[in-house]
Amino acid sequence: MERSAIFKDATRSEPDTESLLKRLKVLTYGLGCEQFDKWMESELYGYKGEDVPEYRKAHGFLQGDIIVGYTQIKNTNLPLVSVDNEARKKMLSYSFKEGVGGLRALLKAEQYLMIPWPPETYPTIKKGTNITEILSARLMLGITHVNEILSAVDNTILDILLELESKYGNLDKYDLDFNDEEKDDQTRQKIVQILINNGVIIGNDNDLDKTNISLDNRKQK
Repeated sequence: MERSAIFKDATRSEPDTESLLKRLKVLTYGLGCEQFDKWMESELYGYKGEDVPEYRKAHGFLQGDIIVGYTQIKNTNLPLVSVDNEARKKMLSYSFKEGVGGLRALLKAEQYLMIPWPPETYPTIKKGTNITEILSARLMLGITHVNEILSAVDNTILDILLELESKYGNLDKYDLDFNDEEKDDQTRQKIVQILINNGVIIGNDNDLDKTNISLDNRKQK
């Protein structure tokens, strides 16, 4: 059997993830796999609730501009000496909720993404340190996290395309016949298993919801 043309796009070094998801949505229209449909919608248009898949959770470090005595120090790493390990892990975690198109735009950053840190947390950061005043603080996240998210989505798309082709043949016509209930049910079960294996099924361990991502193109020294 000749391989479906969509695989050429799905296996590029930098696939158009958003386009592939839309094409996959058209291909599977009528299959009736609720968990899969919900995942595609969330990846295309963003996660609206508190939960995101584990592959969309990242861990960073805290950086800021501070005053120590009479000296102003910019872009310095900030400690969290007054909080326990569990609280520190939560404070330094971030959940990416943007759709894949928004994530792709974030790749313009050369090295780090910056998440503004709320001023009401500054007293906690200062506690137990010699910091006189915190002028600003931000959570720094490596751009590699975004690449890893997109790779996870691309790999899941590829796995599902392979499953669809094995069950329904060539995918180029965008008109799959979902009239064989036994085969369709097997496909739905297999797709759900792929979602589980690839970490798509959402858990309950939520991270802090932060917004206003900005790009940091400075080279870190």
